[in-house]
Amino acid sequence: MLYIGDEVRDIEACHKVGVDVAAVNWGYNTPLALEKCKPTFMIDNIWKVIDIVKTKNDH
Repeated sequence: MLYIGDEVRDIEACHKVGVDVAAVNWGYNTPLALEKCKPTFMIDNIWKVIDIVKTKNDH
C-alpha cells in the first residue's frame, strides 16, 4: 500500500499504522514541513508515483 499525502498529518497517520507515504511537494504543507516528518518518499511530480509503484512491485 502507498498513501499519497500533502499534509504533515497524513505522514504522521501513516507512520502510526505502518503504511508507506509519498508526500507531494505541491500541496497544503510546504516541502520543508513535510520533509521534517520523514515521509517514505518525497515527490515533485505524479510520474514519480508510477516509478515508486513499479519499483516496489518488481519481484
